[in-house]
Amino acid sequence: MTWMAYATIQAEEIGIISKNVDEFLKDEDPEIMRLLGTEGDLGEQLGLLKDFA
Repeated sequence: MTWMAYATIQAEEIGIISKNVDEFLKDEDPEIMRLLGTEGDLGEQLGLLKDFA
């Protein structure tokens, strides 16, 4: 549950909300890609789905 709180805070800092998440899914910023699960295996390392955030 803690990781969901961290992901929510990070998304808010970046400006990702439910209404614009599809646009961010196309972003090439590695930080955003990791947060949204389109690059790397952060979620899997935490024992969560790749796109948990």
